[in-house]
Amino acid sequence: MSMLRWAAFSCFTLLLLAASARGAPRDLGCSAPPELTRFRVKLSNTARAGLTGFMKTVAREIAQTGVTINAVLPGSHATDRVEQTARSRAASEGITFEAAMDAHRSSNPMRTIGDPGDFGAVVAFLCSQQARFITGESVLVDGGSYAGLV
Repeated sequence: MSMLRWAAFSCFTLLLLAASARGAPRDLGCSAPPELTRFRVKLSNTARAGLTGFMKTVAREIAQTGVTINAVLPGSHATDRVEQTARSRAASEGITFEAAMDAHRSSNPMRTIGDPGDFGAVVAFLCSQQARFITGESVLVDGGSYAGLV
């Protein structure tokens, strides 16, 4: 195991132990990064699949303690990264920034991009007592962009 993976695993394990010991039974969320270059997407997808499997396994193993673990997966939200991507697209395609943002919005079934508050509200819910019976889940906050069934 590489030093980086060992450090991440150790920190994650310590967080879980601390949460369990304190009786803090709520969510430790994971999120995927926004749009990446093609090569980085391959690396990111590989790591994300492993992280999701790890999260699901650990969530089941510690469920009896009352600690819940869920992944919150963002779609496109109004962030600096989305604006940076739109500016790059505008420059490379010779269009305005607003036209690039409109194209980005139109690629979502809701024809908009999310507000960071949309994502935050889901995280807040998963950290609440009302979500005590939800664990090991991956929750998409993407305006319907993901077309898969599972």
